[in-house]
Amino acid sequence: MKLPSGTIAKTIFQLLKEFWFPFISACGWTALVLWDEPKDVKSIGSNFVTAFFFVSWMTGQIFRVRKQAGVEASFEHLQVRLGRMIDELNDKTIWTINHITGGDGYCHALPKYNWKSQYKMDWEVTNCGDYSMYEVTVTIDDLDMKFRRPGFEAPGMFTLTASLGEIPTGASRMFEFGSVGHEKSRSFTVIIDSRNGRVIQDVRFIRNAGSTDLAYRVTRDGEVLVVLEEYIPEHFPLGEDGKFDWSVPELNENDG
Repeated sequence: MKLPSGTIAKTIFQLLKEFWFPFISACGWTALVLWDEPKDVKSIGSNFVTAFFFVSWMTGQIFRVRKQAGVEASFEHLQVRLGRMIDELNDKTIWTINHITGGDGYCHALPKYNWKSQYKMDWEVTNCGDYSMYEVTVTIDDLDMKFRRPGFEAPGMFTLTASLGEIPTGASRMFEFGSVGHEKSRSFTVIIDSRNGRVIQDVRFIRNAGSTDLAYRVTRDGEVLVVLEEYIPEHFPLGEDGKFDWSVPELNENDG
């Protein structure tokens, strides 16, 4: 059967779709109730209308509950998808920020030295983080020489600032500063600035029984001391508390 086009036809089709079941149910109920009873227009109309509206209301409630359950399921699914999208957006935002700033990574500086040589040491600055480090600047202080020769400091003699720029993950940059000399111990402070903040590194050389050893500690600059990395050889001198004293050692008259 081909339905006529237009709004009226669509309305009639929708009414038939909505009320065919209540109509048939009302007819069946009316016939059942009045099967052995006297039949007139009033009784037929009363039973039919009552049954029709009851079945219409009942089917409407069923479809409403079904639709509501579907909407709630869709809403829960939408919430899950929205939560995932927010988490992904948050992860990508953090990933982008970390790539721009260097995240929570840091660099450390280790000297390449020869205790028998009087020449300057090469310092290797390595990116220890998961992201590239940008605008890396290293300032290193030769603490022993500052104490030994007060008033004789010239630019670059006891302090050096080296701009190293970008250091990719796992990569290193080199610069030259300081000499080992013949002292029994040497102390350096290294300040490493980058786009994500500042770390401070303490470096200590000690000659012990013919061998030379290096200890270092890297801390995050801030109100609370956060140790990022620490290396202390087993035979380094420790305090009564079993910890190494990272304060600058006093000048020993026998040194030099």
